[in-house]
Amino acid sequence: MKRIAVVLCVVLLAGCSLLFEVSIEEAILGAWVMDSDPGYYIRFFKGGTMQNSDGQDGTWSIDDDMILLTWEGGGSSYLGVVVVDDTMILTQGVLQFSFTRL
Repeated sequence: MKRIAVVLCVVLLAGCSLLFEVSIEEAILGAWVMDSDPGYYIRFFKGGTMQNSDGQDGTWSIDDDMILLTWEGGGSSYLGVVVVDDTMILTQGVLQFSFTRL
């Protein structure tokens, strides 16, 4: 009986953690400052738009664990994206860009 209770608790806890999991689309919303350049930030808005500290506007979209950033006037980047708490890591090949949520 004790074993069944323990198994049920583990199943319930695992199920609850899934309820609190946030998608990357939701996790990146808001402003992020680049750790290596505190004067540079990107702000991601609902609906797939963004703006950086240079005043450039653009769009973003998520495809699995990748993000496509497309800037008005040209230029785009397809980057790996990982968000853990208040840290976002964008990767392109061996390059890695770390951001902290403002």
